[in-house]
Amino acid sequence: MRGKREGKKDKRCGARPERKLAAVILTGLLMGIAAAGTAAAADAHITKIELHFADDIKEGELSYPTEVFAPENATYEVTDVEEIKMDEEDYQPGDYIRFEVTLSSAKDGRYFNEDRDNRKFTLTADHSEVTVLNSDVDEYGDLVVKVKYGPVIYKLKTPENVNFSAANSRIVTWNEVPEASGYEVELMDGERVVKTVSVGRVTSCALGTASGTEGVDGDGRYYARVKAVPVGTSQKRYLYESDYGVTGSTIDGTSLAVQGEWVEQDDGWRYRLPDNRYYRGGWLLVDGSWYYFDSETGLMQTGWICPALGKWYYMNEDGRWDPDAAAAAS
Repeated sequence: MRGKREGKKDKRCGARPERKLAAVILTGLLMGIAAAGTAAAADAHITKIELHFADDIKEGELSYPTEVFAPENATYEVTDVEEIKMDEEDYQPGDYIRFEVTLSSAKDGRYFNEDRDNRKFTLTADHSEVTVLNSDVDEYGDLVVKVKYGPVIYKLKTPENVNFSAANSRIVTWNEVPEASGYEVELMDGERVVKTVSVGRVTSCALGTASGTEGVDGDGRYYARVKAVPVGTSQKRYLYESDYGVTGSTIDGTSLAVQGEWVEQDDGWRYRLPDNRYYRGGWLLVDGSWYYFDSETGLMQTGWICPALGKWYYMNEDGRWDPDAAAAAS
């Protein structure tokens, strides 16, 4: 009897301490397993999506996405791309194209989050831009993304039949380029740009006046090149400038060079042009040497001059520019 009384439970003491500890450990294990399951579920979500649209641009053609890529080793893949609405031939430079891109999971256990707010997109293109319009998970678990590509870009065609005019060698002519609102014309001495002239929707350009073309040496030979260019900020968003069209021949500098005469007056030397005006345009190449003339008085300058901020040049007593003096001073 005595032994039985020692083994009897005392209701005032409750459960034994070792059993209470075991219950706490079991509860902790269950909570840990639940948290791990929640974390695993979160990790299974595909929330960050990157896509690249390869849009090729060729001369005289509109840009158009030829392929859509997901990053290498991504947990998803592009399974379908479908254009919405218009046909390609209906597009004009500056238009926008809508696409529907379908993405599928590329790894077991990974799926797209149905919550739109938890999706982050990064879309890029080689030339234009791509933005997301909306996205939804379909009945198969794929993510269907609607995007807007644009503006559609057009590369202007290269001007053809670029020539010096037979009637006046200071004039360059070329064929009209469709879609072009302007042109840039350059007179070239080898790789050096002698003069640049920007014009509008025309097919000819004068590289000088009856007085000649500034910066031309009578002993040199020159050619011209022309490219079609967009005009204004808006056009520059969707029109790409063309390559250069080049004259098939060169011309002698004597037909382009400024022809005039030196005139000595009480206050110094000036250079008189064939139309009886005095040159006032700053730098002028005369008989192979560079001179600088005041823009207001037309006087030939000597000594140190600073026509551009922070850049000094030394002109000899006879007015010729001495590049060695500037090098020695520096």
